[in-house]
Amino acid sequence: MILVATFVEAESGVGFDLVQGVLGASISVVDIFAIKFALSYDIFSRSNLMFPTRILGCALGWAGGQALVLHTFPLWMGARKTEFDWAHSISSVQASVNFVLILGFVRSVWLWNRRDIAGSFVYAVYALLSFYIFLPVLQSYLSLSADVGDGVILSFNIILAIVYHFTTSLVQSYYLKTR
Repeated sequence: MILVATFVEAESGVGFDLVQGVLGASISVVDIFAIKFALSYDIFSRSNLMFPTRILGCALGWAGGQALVLHTFPLWMGARKTEFDWAHSISSVQASVNFVLILGFVRSVWLWNRRDIAGSFVYAVYALLSFYIFLPVLQSYLSLSADVGDGVILSFNIILAIVYHFTTSLVQSYYLKTR
């Protein structure tokens, strides 16, 4: 969060800035190495946890922390008002969509950490990680420059999360069959 506060300006709502989008996407690179560290941390290697449990635990923790910071605090502050706002409902659905996306992301980082994956699927894992890195740029462009509403952006995020999750699931199932 210190990196985000230092390098990324708050969205002003005026328009899309590519430089700020790329700086925001560079934070996702830090996320990749943080998830890699969390998956290979010594607490997991001492226990007999299977890899699906490691992936699920790491994804739940990461998505829970993100939901707490990005969705729960604004909901708490907005709930003090007396009127209803659809932004809170959209935010809660977005938190669930982010969990599906993070589950696929943690799975792709786990696959990236494997050294015995087939050569052609290494490029698929790199493509999945690159997509996750530049996803905030695409989301920022849609919310600031494109003239679409919150429902369209949420629908777009749902479709992207489902496709990303199933793609990582297919690559992982191929890895487990060829191992």
